[in-house]
This record gives sequence, C-alpha cells and structure tokens, in this order.
Amino acid sequence: MIEIEGILISCNQYKDNDGILNVLTPNGYVSILGRGIYKYNNLNCFFANSLLIGKFECYKGKVGGLKLRTVDVIKNLTLDFYQYNSIVVLDSLKEILFKIKENNDYLSLYNELYDFLTTSTEETRFTDFLYFIYNLTIILGIKPSIEESFNYFDINNGKFIYKCNANEAYSLTKKEIEAINCLDNGLTIKLSKEESKNLLVLFLTFISQYFDLNLNCICYFKK
Repeated sequence: MIEIEGILISCNQYKDNDGILNVLTPNGYVSILGRGIYKYNNLNCFFANSLLIGKFECYKGKVGGLKLRTVDVIKNLTLDFYQYNSIVVLDSLKEILFKIKENNDYLSLYNELYDFLTTSTEETRFTDFLYFIYNLTIILGIKPSIEESFNYFDINNGKFIYKCNANEAYSLTKKEIEAINCLDNGLTIKLSKEESKNLLVLFLTFISQYFDLNLNCICYFKK
C-alpha cells in the first residue's frame, strides 16, 4: 500500500463511473484513479465532489498509475465552502492551480493553500483569497515590483509605478495603495468585498498575461 498525504483539489470524471483525483502534496501534484467513484453505492463516492485534506491510501495496478483504495480524512472542508462567495473562490482556485502547474516550490504552495483553506472564513473570503493570490505571485517568482510612492499598476510589466507611462496602467485609489502596502508587509488589510474583487482582477489579469493563460475566473470578480 502507498499512502499519500495531500489536498484534494478536484476530481474529473473518467469513462462512465471512474474519476481522476487531483491531489496537491508538498512534493507536487499526484493523480489517483478512483475506480467506480461516481457510483452512488461506491464506498469512495463521497470523495468525488469533496474538498478535503487527507491521507490517500493507494496501490499500483497491473497497468501502472496509482489506484485509490480509501481516504483517511484529516479535515473535510466541503461544508466550509458551500455559500456563493466560497464557490466562486473555490472554482477560481481550481482553475488557477490546474493551469499553473509548473512550479519549483510545491512545499510553499502546499503550505499557503493549507493555511488559506483552513483559516479563511465566509465573511472574509475575498480578502483572504487576495492574500493567497498575492503570496502565489511570490511563490511563482513573479511578485510585482513596487516603486516608492506608487500610484499606478502597470499590468503588462508587473510593476506598481509612480508615474503613468504605460497604456494599460491602472490608476489606484488611496485605499488600494494602502492595501497593497499592507500585503507587501504582511499586515492586515481592511477592504470591502468589492474593493477586494477589484484588486483580484488586477492580480489575476497580471498572472494570466505573464503565463499567457486564459483565466475564465477573472469575470467572476468584475462588477
């Protein structure tokens, strides 16, 4: 038996009733085949649509790859992410992690995701997600540079700048500037849901352009 501890990100249906569980571990992503997991009478059917942290007991079949035996659930997060705001964030999270798989620091990504999933609350979901996305740019090595007394965000070049010298530079409000300074210094920020969404659009647009991705989730956060 092989035991893998990780975070179940998603499960994709395969053939009629099988599913591919996508698990993030401190060492990277692991795909596990759950045979018959989409059958309602399968003992593992619960895991087909769950967000959880657990120990995945697997075995290797005759035709390679890992097969799921069962999961020892450490923390079930499904009920923590069932309201609308949480569903929006969770769908966005899944898309981002699926499309940005190339990373040399899986341990930091795992720890950051673990902290976000286990400490975020419904009331502060968008602000918490903003923290996660900002820290994700650090983990990916693409954190935007910050000029002193900045007033704009140059999305194309990933820079917070003082003077507007770019066509796609976004003019920041005083509150957004304060929030970015707090993010950069690891301090608590106080933003409304709409204010957090505005900054999420900026950072997600920057990430999508940097990696040349089409992130559909950006539209969730636009007014």
